Amino acid sequence: MRQTATALVFALASAGLSAANAQSATEKIPGYGEASPAERLALLSVAGADKVLTLRECNEAVAALVAAEVGKGKDPKERLELLGRLRAKAAEKLKELNKARKAEKKGFAALREPDSYFQQAVALQFISFAAGPKPTLEALGCLKLVRENTNWSAHHALVLAVVTEAFARDEEFAKADMEGKLRRIKVQAEERGIVSDHERTYLEKAVLAEWLSARLRSGAAAQELSQRVADLRERRMICFFTSSWAAGILKQLDALPALEAAPGPAGG
Repeated sequence: MRQTATALVFALASAGLSAANAQSATEKIPGYGEASPAERLALLSVAGADKVLTLRECNEAVAALVAAEVGKGKDPKERLELLGRLRAKAAEKLKELNKARKAEKKGFAALREPDSYFQQAVALQFISFAAGPKPTLEALGCLKLVRENTNWSAHHALVLAVVTEAFARDEEFAKADMEGKLRRIKVQAEERGIVSDHERTYLEKAVLAEWLSARLRSGAAAQELSQRVADLRERRMICFFTSSWAAGILKQLDALPALEAAPGPAGG
């Protein structure tokens, strides 16, 4: 927690150091001084697309703007929500600007997202604040707020790491057989909404890989395993992406000589 807070403070301080440069650069943008923070982020996105600012100038200005706005939050939750609100309002404003740009035959301007590491720092501090340093699956309902307020490309690796570790610590998951593990994952994905398709696929692949390895080692045929995977998919025990992945592997395994059966448990 202390290290995370230090990282966020450092990020805010670093943004402050470049604030003077950012202010000088934004003087090139008409209407910037009178604009709201969200409008400024949209204007910076346009200025970057039109090369009014260099990439470095644009990134420094975005960093200074976002750090100042997020820094107004009194606690990690409020800072995360301020980040999300700024991004959402800027996206709405930029949509309006792009509509006008299209009529003027100008190119599309993409939103200049706040730095990925900054978004992760804000998210990680919030997770630590809301769920503790070693959160249980039950405590990770807070991930919904992380998803809502940060960019997927910024948060997906962090969320996957947190979720994976929580499953690794989960006693119910550890004791379960293959279907029990898949059921535990499904509950977190479909009923609680804390696991996205991205994380669900990763977790299910790990469970299925272990099970398939054990079954192959016991002499099971690829066709038999393919039928079992199809059954799991039909019962919605695994998602489409996982079933496609397993089916693709088993299709290729069918062309290989079968392993000789070895003694030991075959797995669910």
